[in-house]
Amino acid sequence: MLRRPAQAPARRRPRGLGGLGGLLIALALGLGGCKVGLTDVDAGFVVADATWFAEEATLFVFYEVQAAQGLGAESQIELRYVTDDGVVDWTPLDAFAPVHRHLPVDCGPNTRCGSTSVTLPLPPREVALRLRYHREGSLTLDPETRLNLVGPGDPHTNRSLLVYGVFTADDRSVQWRARHVFPTLRNQEVERLGLRRRFIVDDIGTEASPPELETNAYRYGAPCPAPRALGWGPVETDARAAFSDETLPDDALADPALCAQATVFDANGPFTTTAVARKNPEVRPAFPLLRSPIREVTPLHYLLAPCRRTISASHRAMQIQRLLMDGVEPFCLDDAAGDPLDADTLIEALDARLQADVEAARAEGGDLVIALALHHDANPTLSATLERGLAPLLSREANRNTPRVVGAFVLDSYAYTVADPAVGARALWCPSELDPDLDPETISAAALSSLVCALPAADLRLSLGPFDLGALPILPDRRKYLDFIDLYS
Repeated sequence: MLRRPAQAPARRRPRGLGGLGGLLIALALGLGGCKVGLTDVDAGFVVADATWFAEEATLFVFYEVQAAQGLGAESQIELRYVTDDGVVDWTPLDAFAPVHRHLPVDCGPNTRCGSTSVTLPLPPREVALRLRYHREGSLTLDPETRLNLVGPGDPHTNRSLLVYGVFTADDRSVQWRARHVFPTLRNQEVERLGLRRRFIVDDIGTEASPPELETNAYRYGAPCPAPRALGWGPVETDARAAFSDETLPDDALADPALCAQATVFDANGPFTTTAVARKNPEVRPAFPLLRSPIREVTPLHYLLAPCRRTISASHRAMQIQRLLMDGVEPFCLDDAAGDPLDADTLIEALDARLQADVEAARAEGGDLVIALALHHDANPTLSATLERGLAPLLSREANRNTPRVVGAFVLDSYAYTVADPAVGARALWCPSELDPDLDPETISAAALSSLVCALPAADLRLSLGPFDLGALPILPDRRKYLDFIDLYS
């Protein structure tokens, strides 16, 4: 197979606008004279693909172009190609007599898409597609057209269509299917853009030893020595697939495959080779029974934040979004006067609230997890207070049977390392500082958060093409999050 470099089709500038690409001229006539405005219509080709097959003497063309404005009934797609015989200059696609059937495709009001196939005995040197906004106008949009050249070779790799059979679950009926094979477009994409191919399957017989070819998964074109004829009638269609009317007789149930002659059509006429349908393999479970220890848990959401002042609306919104807790009323960290709650008052109130909510949710019969966002200023004392507030509940629940609280997840405003091993064994606290002296081989359960929620180094950078980006973990602290937003929007 010969292939030109496969570059993704790029959006090109319309000609005749002095380099103002993707713009459509709008003329507004008024009493004061003629005004010219330029409007960005976001025009560009999503697909501009051409493939030539030597075995079929056919050039296939596929396109999809989008524009917010400017497309209409008078818009047209044009094709230009060069061979050793000369140049076929810009010609509307509908002026070519297609080799195959191509359905008209509706891709939406702001999109034009479709396909065609052109008889072309010689390999093209150049192929180009373009959109002309109006067939009588001069404004065009020219993409980088992707060109593939497929030379002579085996049918399953060097032709644009292959045919194979699929048995039903009971291994008695067979559906014959066609599959488009293009270097840079998938079978579903080719069908979406309108190409339909006719094929015929006949001379169907059973095969005792189907060919085993590692590089030919569908066995298209593989030799079938002396298949036993079944007397089935031919199958002919230009749809994606069609069933044989007959079912396999009892005396052929032991044969592992069917072999048939499949005929497809191209610019050179009919082409016939073998198509194979293999029976479904016999399988048995690798394990007779699997039991999963994983069970769904019900999260109880809490947002601990000041209620009488705003710290950072952007960071608070991020915490709510990360923990999927829209609509959760905050648990206030301050009193009616706006003063912070003292540690003992906060611990007592939080433990009472948690215990009441857990008992109410326990009646549903499922395990629970505490999902908590702690929104505060850089106050490590508050994080330590919350750790003390969670300790009584987690300790009580550790000795219970299901339903119970299996653990807690805390998304803090700043990195914090859990100090109490009993809390660390049942709570995941993010983000956390990564201890450089931590030995992963001897890490305790209490220090697990230090690995799974650790912040990266402050000077770590990510390179994306010509851009350098600061690393942002999925659960960042407030400083990293706001710095990232300020720098990169």
